[in-house]
Amino acid sequence: MSSIKSVKFAGTISSNNNDSRIIINVGGTRFETQRTTLKKLPATRLSKLTPQLSYYDPVLNEYFFDRHPGVFSQILNYYRTGRLHYPTNVCGPLFEDELNYWGIQREEVEPCCWMTYTKHRSTQETLQILDSLELDTVRSTPDDIIKKFGWENDENLISTGQLSVRKRLISIIWQLFEEPRSSVMAKHVKYIYLRETDEEKQEIYNKQISTAENLLQNIDTLVDVETKRKKLFNGCYDILSSFLNFYYLHTTDPLDEKILLGNYKRIG
Repeated sequence: MSSIKSVKFAGTISSNNNDSRIIINVGGTRFETQRTTLKKLPATRLSKLTPQLSYYDPVLNEYFFDRHPGVFSQILNYYRTGRLHYPTNVCGPLFEDELNYWGIQREEVEPCCWMTYTKHRSTQETLQILDSLELDTVRSTPDDIIKKFGWENDENLISTGQLSVRKRLISIIWQLFEEPRSSVMAKHVKYIYLRETDEEKQEIYNKQISTAENLLQNIDTLVDVETKRKKLFNGCYDILSSFLNFYYLHTTDPLDEKILLGNYKRIG
């Protein structure tokens, strides 16, 4: 018994004309369809199958291709239904390679799968941008930090490395979100931000804008996306400041602790 499994696609097959049927073996999985189905997409590899080609086996009466059978299942369904879907169990570059091999344009992917399929392209483009950054050229100097936060009285502490833990953390968090070239960690933070922003923008672009109201709504959403990073940094700064203030006051004066907690509750 052959170990090759057989996959048959539903369809009307004439029993009086076996020549209209064709068997395609892809990576050990046999697919059966009609020649007329493959002619629906001219100028593609499957539309040009003839017994004279090297991948035709006259003994088994089938065409053999050492390619990915899972992706081919979606490609063959594209011939049958006219809709090309992206299989989520493979990565984007592999799917794109298979499309190129079978002669199918990637733009034919259905809109419902487009965001998932193109995600790898956005990731690759973002990584290329980040890799091109010179990490040792754009970083705030101690003088820049002093001017930014108004720490002129702490200039000597900064130069001697004796700045308080609270202020060190504030400067580190600020550089993580505001200076993506300052460190490898800042680079990763910027990558996450760009990726999430790109996904939100892509979702907006995929929606059809039919009225002026929808257009204004989407513009507002884009503005919100661009300000997300600022809000995230400010939130981290506030949380860090509240935590450190609580810690220092708790270790010094119980009365100050009550005042701090009262102010925090009013703010919340």
